[in-house]
Amino acid sequence: MPKAQREEVIYNCHIHTFTIDNVPDNYIPKALTKPMQVKWLRKIIVKALSIVDPLNKRDFFERYAQFMDISSNNKQSNIFKIVQAYYPPETKFVVMPMDMTQMGSGKVPQDIDAQHKELAKLTKAAKGAIIPFAAIDPRRANLNTVLNNLITGKGYDGVKFAGFKLYPPLGYKPGNKELEPVFEFANEHSLPITAHCSRGGVRHSDFKKKDANKFSDPHNYVKVLEKYPKMRLCLAHFGGEEEWRKYLEHPSKGDNWLYRIRQMMLAHKNLYADISYSIFSYEDNAPILKVLLQDKTIRERVLFGSDYYMAEKEKYAEKRLSITLRAMLDEDLFWQISNVNPKKFLGIK
Repeated sequence: MPKAQREEVIYNCHIHTFTIDNVPDNYIPKALTKPMQVKWLRKIIVKALSIVDPLNKRDFFERYAQFMDISSNNKQSNIFKIVQAYYPPETKFVVMPMDMTQMGSGKVPQDIDAQHKELAKLTKAAKGAIIPFAAIDPRRANLNTVLNNLITGKGYDGVKFAGFKLYPPLGYKPGNKELEPVFEFANEHSLPITAHCSRGGVRHSDFKKKDANKFSDPHNYVKVLEKYPKMRLCLAHFGGEEEWRKYLEHPSKGDNWLYRIRQMMLAHKNLYADISYSIFSYEDNAPILKVLLQDKTIRERVLFGSDYYMAEKEKYAEKRLSITLRAMLDEDLFWQISNVNPKKFLGIK
């Protein structure tokens, strides 16, 4: 798109602002959870971790300290201010809540409805900088009422949620009947859905990794995409960084999630994929991305997203990653995935 006609707005299609109060009390070791909730103790822990290896800038301990420090903020607004400062002031962010209340890892101090209400308040204060999605777990009671209230703003100070976030490895499978009301609702209202699609991430406490993979597998969505053509689906992480690595290392691609999603995108016009987290393995994965984007169909369905603040544990810092990626792709490709495609996915005219 010629620069003169370009809307100079970056859309980061995948970030998080949930706090430690939205995480089950048995998920993070209690030896760290309680001290990290006390501000002065948190400062000591973060400082100690950051100087374990003073000669290695942004080493693992420093990155983990940064991750823990951000997650221990007691307000979503504090977390959002950090990521907003990394980008140009006009940037818009799709915020993805997490509903971890039914993952079997203990009690969640702040339930999902309270998390949504806080996000709605933050959205209002952000004056257009936030596009809120709602975390949906189909096992919740009165599901259709919940869905309707979210998109109408009823009970959320009039703030309407723009789409839904699904996280199947927390205990529900996309192909099962329990998710049909969500897909039917999104199809009826032409809403976007972003679904976790990676072998990594959190999972139900009863699941081993191979069990969680069955719930995250992109093939679960083939029939869904056929049945609900007005629903726009984004498979987050484009299969995950592990699959991107395997895409290079193994000649057989049939069971590779990056390859599967690519083939599905060629067959289904309502399927998108974001590059959140996966792109932080920059040296390996950025060249793959640039090659994938040479295909016109793929180029028009890939979304820029960072997965902030989940990737704070990675070597690349958020701002460095986004600037380096922009420079490497060139302006036209970067604006395609960070402006043109996101507006199409989100239904912004």
